[in-house]
Amino acid sequence: MASRIYSETEERRRQSLILRIARAAFLRDGYSATSMASIAAKVGGSKTTLYRRYPSKQDLFIAVCQRETEKIVNRLFEVNLDVSDIETALHEFCVQNMNVFLDDDVTAFHRIVIGEGGKFPQIGHEAHKANERLGRDRMERVLKKAMDAGKLRQADPREAAELLYDLGIGFQHKVRLWNSVKNVTPEMIEKQVAFMLTVFFATYGSEDLSRKARREPKAKNEPVKIR
Repeated sequence: MASRIYSETEERRRQSLILRIARAAFLRDGYSATSMASIAAKVGGSKTTLYRRYPSKQDLFIAVCQRETEKIVNRLFEVNLDVSDIETALHEFCVQNMNVFLDDDVTAFHRIVIGEGGKFPQIGHEAHKANERLGRDRMERVLKKAMDAGKLRQADPREAAELLYDLGIGFQHKVRLWNSVKNVTPEMIEKQVAFMLTVFFATYGSEDLSRKARREPKAKNEPVKIR
């Protein structure tokens, strides 16, 4: 039993080592210039052993994408998403979202996925599927909870999560992908987040939050709500 646990632990360590080395190689040399032989040499094993785990370079890259997506999503959800104060919760999430996606390594990895997705559609498909499963599903549950608590209007929580994610990536992420700006300041992030949340709460906020986002006054003779 002990030897089996040791064997499984060693296998996980080996797997992690392969993915770390492969990630570094893909980021440094790009997908096309990276070879399975060079990765096997750095791992310290034969190419045949590597191919037993990953039948092709594409399979290895997909595994790296899935691991990278898991790490990114875990970073996104490090913030406190207490729906009792949904404005603060989503503000913190959107700031974290932009900081993560503006990270140099994350930006570089996205460029590779986008660049290779046209030639190898399975790469883009698997990266998107991992993002759906790990990230948007979690945000859907958060927003459903907020809707049930009356903090957001009742709507399709999946569609709300899609909008929040798409807004959360934001204009600043796109200009970083295109390499048209080198640095995005905290002030630029705050401005973008304010715009994103105005759009989101105008669409999905509770009655009060939606009016606040649209800067509309309360209707005349409307009873004042006591919180």
